[in-house]
Amino acid sequence: MTTFIGAAILALLAYVGYNVAILRLNKKMKRRECELNKAGVTPSGSGLCHGMKLKTDKSGVVRDQKKSSAWYSRLA
Repeated sequence: MTTFIGAAILALLAYVGYNVAILRLNKKMKRRECELNKAGVTPSGSGLCHGMKLKTDKSGVVRDQKKSSAWYSRLA
């Protein structure tokens, strides 16, 4: 019985530790996103995976707001 209780406590501690780690990473990524936005770096992209669209006067590409995997790699 003591082994079962010990295993349950260990599993609970592992679960709590995992959640704390996820919360810390989330907070760090949000802080980094704010820093990048203040510096003028935005998640806007215009790659093929985003579906490129020309401006009406054909002077360039309209930037979208889809956050790409490259954006998330900058946050870590």
